[in-house]
Amino acid sequence: MDLLIHQQEFMHNYYNEIVIDPEAVHKALPHSVMAVFYHFQSSGFDREWAQAVHTRFLQDYRLTPARFPLLEFHGEPDGPTFFTCVICS
Repeated sequence: MDLLIHQQEFMHNYYNEIVIDPEAVHKALPHSVMAVFYHFQSSGFDREWAQAVHTRFLQDYRLTPARFPLLEFHGEPDGPTFFTCVICS
């Protein structure tokens, strides 16, 4: 994980890939997913899709937005990276 963080902070122009075992993620739901997010420049369709996924996840796992937020990702290759809360309470 330390190497991944280093690459994210200092090697912006390099390809990076993470391979995740979907079965392990599925077995650990809802704890294996922390939030749903979309990029701040996403299309209206993509934003609506993220909101629909978020709503369904909340319903299926009986969670609150405080426990499982919908976030908007802000980030550019050479700029600051941060999330803002869209639905969090």
